[in-house]
Amino acid sequence: MRRSGAGRRDRARGANRPDARIDENVRELALDLVYDRRRDDYDPLIALMDAFADVKSEAVQREDRSGWPIPKRLKHRIIDGDRDGLEPDLEQQLSEMPALAIVNDVLLDGMKVVGELFASGEMQLPFVLQSAETMKAASVPRAAHGARRRRRQGTLVIGTVKGDVHDIGKNLVDIILTNNGYGVHNIGIKAPLQAFIERQRGRGRRDR
Repeated sequence: MRRSGAGRRDRARGANRPDARIDENVRELALDLVYDRRRDDYDPLIALMDAFADVKSEAVQREDRSGWPIPKRLKHRIIDGDRDGLEPDLEQQLSEMPALAIVNDVLLDGMKVVGELFASGEMQLPFVLQSAETMKAASVPRAAHGARRRRRQGTLVIGTVKGDVHDIGKNLVDIILTNNGYGVHNIGIKAPLQAFIERQRGRGRRDR
């Protein structure tokens, strides 16, 4: 399923026109990609990207959110992965709410919706990644500033063990803990157990 939201529709020219038809060559390229019909001299992903290299999305009518309360706008920026205009909204909200409250009560509320949409199959992984990047851009500088003014709660070593490449959830945990005054040593993905022990003892590699 495609994810709805400002800037996420009509990626190909004329995609929302009733008379739009899928070019047969594009259909075959897409099927080659889905069924992994690669050959030594042919990569369907590169071929598909080349086919759309000169295609520009048409102007999309964006929903007017200027009248929305700032917390609601920020929440939906996270859901949509929309960083256009993020900073002015954050600066305005900072005049009314502490940085950590914005992160914990507004931005993370948006990420909760993202998680629910992903779990139900209504949002695909690339859009989850885009939302996570927006969350990071919105929260990390403010969270770090707010956390420095709070008493340090403790220090944790986090990472995903060898064989596990899931990085998004780990990084969100990093953000949440940092927001709440914890020190976090994030040693990355597919980390051997010994790396956790060595980092805890202060001998491991630098934090990622």
